[in-house]
Amino acid sequence: MTTQNGNKLTESKIWKETVGVLQKGWDNYLRLLATYFQRMSRNEQEALITKYSWIVSLGGVGLIWCQIYTFLHPVLRVIGFPLSMAVAYWFGLKIVSRIMIERMSKYLND
Repeated sequence: MTTQNGNKLTESKIWKETVGVLQKGWDNYLRLLATYFQRMSRNEQEALITKYSWIVSLGGVGLIWCQIYTFLHPVLRVIGFPLSMAVAYWFGLKIVSRIMIERMSKYLND
């Protein structure tokens, strides 16, 4: 896609200004998150990491279920879905969160 003067769209002034504004907004958002995370106590930081760990685990299992749900027998759906979600919750809570806390320990408050 090109502009009227023959330049690529991504080289146009409006494109560069728009991308610059969006990049600045994203950088400010990340700085805000970092500031709030640094102000939390160690327990609050670990609780936040734990919460996001099990949320991501549940989300991953949910995405897998979206791919295989229609291929499974209804009995397997009724039993398997809640069971797999419970296992994903436990896995995120007990395994993933501990790994993430260990990896992020140098960034956590004492």
